[in-house]
Amino acid sequence: MSAPVVFLHAFAQAVAAMALYREGHPARERAIDTVDEKLRRALEVMPKLMFTFLPDEVVCGTEPLRELADWDWSRRLAAAGIQ
Repeated sequence: MSAPVVFLHAFAQAVAAMALYREGHPARERAIDTVDEKLRRALEVMPKLMFTFLPDEVVCGTEPLRELADWDWSRRLAAAGIQ
């Protein structure tokens, strides 16, 4: 799995943890630490990390991330106007 895909999975888990747990909860703190680590690793591989979220596709730079075809979070982010 590519570093950008690993980061996006960690990002989705962190967003979910933020919604489920109160500030300071260990699960929430772990999710934040994990997404930070995964982002740093992704930036080592691709220093200018840029995503486009479409209803049925995620694009990183100019490359579609096939592993994330039909990823539910892509639909959610696109519906919220985050591209």
